[in-house]
Amino acid sequence: MNNDTEMQLCNQSIRLSSKTVKICFECRVCGDTNAQVHYGSLCCSSCAAFFRRNSRVNFKGRKCVFGTKCDITTTTRQICRFCRLERCFAIGMQEKIKHISRSQTSLMKIEGRSINEQNNSIDALDWNTSNPSSLYIHLPFLLVNDRSSLSTDEWSTLSNVINIFDSRSPIPVIRNVVDAISNYPVKIRIKSAAANIKQVMELMYGAVVPLVDNILDFRQMSSHDQSALLERNVPNTSILIGTLIFRDAGVYSSPLFNIDFPSLYGPIVAERATKTKQLIDTDGTLLKLIGIVLMFSTNTTIITEHNISNNDSMQKFRSFSNSNYLLHIQNIYVDILFKYMIYRYGYMEAVLRFAALIRVFIFASTTQYYASQELATHDELMDNLIKNTEQIVITQT
Repeated sequence: MNNDTEMQLCNQSIRLSSKTVKICFECRVCGDTNAQVHYGSLCCSSCAAFFRRNSRVNFKGRKCVFGTKCDITTTTRQICRFCRLERCFAIGMQEKIKHISRSQTSLMKIEGRSINEQNNSIDALDWNTSNPSSLYIHLPFLLVNDRSSLSTDEWSTLSNVINIFDSRSPIPVIRNVVDAISNYPVKIRIKSAAANIKQVMELMYGAVVPLVDNILDFRQMSSHDQSALLERNVPNTSILIGTLIFRDAGVYSSPLFNIDFPSLYGPIVAERATKTKQLIDTDGTLLKLIGIVLMFSTNTTIITEHNISNNDSMQKFRSFSNSNYLLHIQNIYVDILFKYMIYRYGYMEAVLRFAALIRVFIFASTTQYYASQELATHDELMDNLIKNTEQIVITQT
């Protein structure tokens, strides 16, 4: 359907059962109903307003953080400005072409339904649109005017975190190891369960190394502060990042986790590990960002009665030379995380998701503590992880 045909159809109506009902066209950008011809192509008022605001924006040097594969729909159209604008240009929208007036068309989609259903739908639409305040959550003034959108530098930082994680992710290796172990005979798998789990756990926990190693803010810190940060935050941050890795690698559905893991760590730790997987956000980007935020915390270690009574355990952590610098870095990534959540999910859901991230981190940290209580070698695994991370990261600084 070309644009001329669309303009003609927009002004047409059909007579059904002595009632005139206007045809509804879908927006060619997001699929919304009540589309009209704006800027030379058929689109909804939301996409027309978006095109008006962004058609002159210089996107040179920017790219879609999701690989230019965004599916633009009514629910996802606010996620990626880049792909939405590309879609606008792809359907032939042009800045120089004026859109037709709103009074010309008020269209409804009618296809494959009875006449009564059509009339009921029209009545329902009229009723809903008569009170638009019932359809939307009113956000703060700054959010309505897109003033909370990520800046170019913040988008660049966000993209770097995602690219670092994805390019250095151990997920393919873990998936291959788990598949190989699953094909072992049962007797051999049970006999080598401890070694197999240790191998996979080392790969999982080691995923935090490239995240830390490639963050410029971390590399600019002194060696003393780098070591202090790793000692305090690697174990609990790693288990949160590791849960994401295990989920994406399919570990939780493998015999290695369902049979071998409980036999080594016990049913309580296995149950809590499964619960952690259920609690983590489906958006992996949020987990990667919160991982950076937690790595720059002054301390994520769980304080217990055992730690308090054991002075050596409490005193093994080094003090920071500049805690304010840590808070400054952490604030940068918290801002990026929250702006990204607002940009993608809206203000109210962003608040709920942020609270859920903190909750799952506390739950995962407690699971880490239970694991160290159930298995002495787990503490050895953590100590070796910290030492290896220090050797890799600090020697390259």
